[in-house]
Amino acid sequence: MRVFVIFDNISEEVPSEQTCRA
Repeated sequence: MRVFVIFDNISEEVPSEQTCRA
């Protein structure tokens, strides 16, 4: 879950859907 949160912060421009699939 930590990785997902960090990714969200770094890739704030990317939609949450893409972060979940990543």
